[in-house]
Amino acid sequence: FEAVRNEAQVRILVSDYLFISDSKALQRLMGWVNVACEEFNETRLQARLIETARLPGTPISFHPKAWQISDDSSGVFVVGSSNLSRAALQTGVEWNLLCDRNSASDADAQIRSEFAKLWELASELSAELLADYAVQAKIFRNEHFEPESIDLRCGVFAPRPWQVEALASLRSIRAASYNRALVAVATGMGKTWLAAFEARQIGDNLRRRPRVLVIAHRAHILAQAEAALSLVLDEAFGEGSTSWFIGASNDLTGDLVIASIQKLSRAAGLQQLSKQQFDFAVVDEVHHAHAPSYRKVLAQLNAGFILGLTATPERADGVDVASIFDDNLAYHASIGDGIAEESLVPFHYIGIRDTVDFGQIPWRNGRFATKELEDRVIHSERMDRLWNTMEQHPAERTIVFCCSRRHALFARDWLRSRGLRAAAVFSGTGGDSYSASLENLRRGSLPFLCVVDMFNEGLDIPAVDRVIMLRPTESKVIFLQQLGRGLRAAEGKSRLLVIDFVGNHRIFAQRLIHILSLHKTDANWSTLRSWLKGTPPDLPPGCLVDLDLEAKDLLRQLLPTGAAQAIEAYRAIRDELGRRPTILEVFNHGFLPRTISARDGSWFSFAKEEGDLTEIEASVLTQFGDWLKMLETTSLNKSYKMIVLRVLLDQGAMKSGVDLNAFARSCRGYLQNHAVLRQDLQGDGHAVDHQLADDPEWTKWWNRWPVDRWTDSQAGHKWFIRDGNQFRFANAIPEELLPAFEAMTSEIVDWRLAQYVRRWKPTADPAEAISFEAKVSHANGRPILFIPDKAVCPGRPVGPTPVTIPDGSEWEFKFVKVACNVAAPKGGKDNRLPELLRSWFGPNAGLPGTGFVVRFEQSNGSWAALPVLPTGQISIQPTEPPATSNKPTIIHQASPEQRYRSHVPVYDLTAAAGDWGPEGTPSEIGWIEVTNRPLAEGMFVAQVIGESMTPQIPSGSWCLFCPCPAGSRNGRLLLVQCQTHLDPEDGGRYTVKRYRSAKSASEEGWIHETITLEPLNADYAPIHISPEDTADLRIVGEFIRTLGE
Repeated sequence: FEAVRNEAQVRILVSDYLFISDSKALQRLMGWVNVACEEFNETRLQARLIETARLPGTPISFHPKAWQISDDSSGVFVVGSSNLSRAALQTGVEWNLLCDRNSASDADAQIRSEFAKLWELASELSAELLADYAVQAKIFRNEHFEPESIDLRCGVFAPRPWQVEALASLRSIRAASYNRALVAVATGMGKTWLAAFEARQIGDNLRRRPRVLVIAHRAHILAQAEAALSLVLDEAFGEGSTSWFIGASNDLTGDLVIASIQKLSRAAGLQQLSKQQFDFAVVDEVHHAHAPSYRKVLAQLNAGFILGLTATPERADGVDVASIFDDNLAYHASIGDGIAEESLVPFHYIGIRDTVDFGQIPWRNGRFATKELEDRVIHSERMDRLWNTMEQHPAERTIVFCCSRRHALFARDWLRSRGLRAAAVFSGTGGDSYSASLENLRRGSLPFLCVVDMFNEGLDIPAVDRVIMLRPTESKVIFLQQLGRGLRAAEGKSRLLVIDFVGNHRIFAQRLIHILSLHKTDANWSTLRSWLKGTPPDLPPGCLVDLDLEAKDLLRQLLPTGAAQAIEAYRAIRDELGRRPTILEVFNHGFLPRTISARDGSWFSFAKEEGDLTEIEASVLTQFGDWLKMLETTSLNKSYKMIVLRVLLDQGAMKSGVDLNAFARSCRGYLQNHAVLRQDLQGDGHAVDHQLADDPEWTKWWNRWPVDRWTDSQAGHKWFIRDGNQFRFANAIPEELLPAFEAMTSEIVDWRLAQYVRRWKPTADPAEAISFEAKVSHANGRPILFIPDKAVCPGRPVGPTPVTIPDGSEWEFKFVKVACNVAAPKGGKDNRLPELLRSWFGPNAGLPGTGFVVRFEQSNGSWAALPVLPTGQISIQPTEPPATSNKPTIIHQASPEQRYRSHVPVYDLTAAAGDWGPEGTPSEIGWIEVTNRPLAEGMFVAQVIGESMTPQIPSGSWCLFCPCPAGSRNGRLLLVQCQTHLDPEDGGRYTVKRYRSAKSASEEGWIHETITLEPLNADYAPIHISPEDTADLRIVGEFIRTLGE
């Protein structure tokens, strides 16, 4: 596949003479042909079978053996006794005659002519042809003899230590009745073998050979998987059949089925797949394909257990991989783990200041313009810096990654001008011989190989001990693949040298962040900032990162600043990905999408203003903008509403609709298989026993609750129709907009589910290690921690508690009822919690628009704290702006003529129409125009969320308040603040209620006996304020009206 990938044309001719060819080997060869055809959309690899009975003259024997290879060095041919087998090519004694075309041109021409004649007489490999061959071969061999040689197989090796741990984790997940899980494994650590061992483990449980499906999208991955699983399963359970569903092959009936995601995700493939039953399915390379393709396949796949494999779990590089597998990440074997177990070697990263001004190079679609980039990087000053670094850090075999063919040729010629042997290889013409250069690099006679993208993945040269990054790689995936080219362990190799240039563009800072993420933690801008200040990096064992002083100074200039970091983060992610980031990707980077979208009213409106929507997506937004905005804001007390949409989308039924009986079963299965969402079905107080109810009973409940809720009016629209047992989207969706409509809907649904999952992660079993997450918030601009109440997390600490932080030092955290706002190093007296949180999350830690989290874990009686990304939002009383939340236009500043004449300030506090709202310190976020009302100084606008003040104040309303006038407050609708220790003056929690109080006279004057905050909605209970708590109450303002009245 290495040759085929590099545009070689390969033709293989086999025969049925004496039925010596192994039936299973021929099946594998046919599979390879189909795999290559599917991946490259052309016939680069072809194979045919000579049926001797059909040859002219019916020869008594047919035993030619020859090889012919043509390349830009002329070509060679080999005539001799070697079959296409391991014994003939590697372990046996054979005689072959090797000639080149120039020295034996007549013989070469004769071989070509004879091969062409035989090729026309031969039959293309097909399932039917090979099935007939297998039957005839068995009969013939029984009557005559066994084959003269067999393809000797190597024995199955024992699993590596990380694979043993991963297999144990997968056993536990299957024992807990989950049927999906993901394993993330760094390149080169053996994820394909893990799948084979897991298949054997499942077969051992079944006490028979399991029926296995393997899905991937690249040729060599499918071929490797077939070889590994066949070897392991054949040894454990006896030989089984293999079938291929790829290219022209449509067979899903084998014991082992090898299929491409491209073909399976088509309509015909999905229909065939739905009729099959597998014991085990492996979905490899999830990070390479678009999520809907996998979701559609998984929705139709009937398998006892489904294992997802990826070498790139980082969510910023594509879809949220874990969400496709119900957030069940069974194991993550990182590059750091590979280095620790010595399957990979440590690296020494050396960064030198680039002389190129990247600010002058156009940036288009997430990458530098190629021609302008070429012109800038092809000069000697830059290379002179490289030369000095190369002399200080010598190596034997070096791969030089270049940005284009022209650049690779320049680098090769520059190295040759210094007296060094170098070659340049790339796809197409104009370079050096690919095969010869590769072989010379392996032997050590060629110390430098200059390449473009062809060596990013799929190439394995363990002896490479230095990589040079001459190209400014924009993609994290490609950067880590290039790094991985040199990390493979080899005899005599102790480490990998990485020489990289650091330029004046944020992609270079992001590359350093990738390097700092390779051990245990997810690094971010704050990690880079701390490292530049002198904090030791958390690297895999034996690894080093060295930057020259100029490079460090440049990185400091690239650190983000300013209040609009969330929008800047969106743009930075867009630059790295080369496309619009999804709302979930932004959320997973630690930013709150609603803060980003507030400027334009909705996520996709914001993306449109940024110029990031396609023409089709813009059309969907125009026609279905209200639908998409409603999805962003609809309240979620349970996950059910989003589960309805997620399953509809997985089944491709948003437009066509579903039968509610089968649909309810699918929704139930989705909920039960998700580690967090299944909690929605547990506990007391449910109308149906979710564990024991039969399908009809559960379906009746499901249809009465979330399904019927979707048929109610929401945000002034009725979005779904239920017609008897059919359920479908109410609005007509034009066929040309359907794919984009489904993708945009899916994007919001995935974010809402991820947000819900992270908010309601279950706490650990008290009998096991205890953990909880604390949200980083702020008081008067100082970052603090909100922690779960003891009722929610009974195992969490209270009071001063020793806690170990990631650098190994011990601190003392002081935990109180709902927060921690004091922490200091052991023995210290000054509060350094704000300093610690800012060192982890940057200067804006805890401020509005961020969603950072600190995870506390207890093990063996000791507590540890770890900054976590990605993160979600945690609050004591979660509230969600509903679909009626129509945010008015907010301007950043109002002119003196506008202030309190036509505009009033708006604050970012959230007042609850229910219980108290989330804690926080409000700040002014702009000014809003108020019409049809005289204004006065002191008036302001804030949002009210909840149903307790309906119908007068609908949930999500933006409300106008004024300072509360003197006199009795009884009966007034007031905005009330409950002050807390976090910020006694401005901070606290807010609610809107009708104020009632009873007073009594005393010698010191009037005192409150009781204060009651009453809702207008009779379904809600009042809040009773005890006398001792009245000192913490402050009346902030009186409700005037909602905006828009």
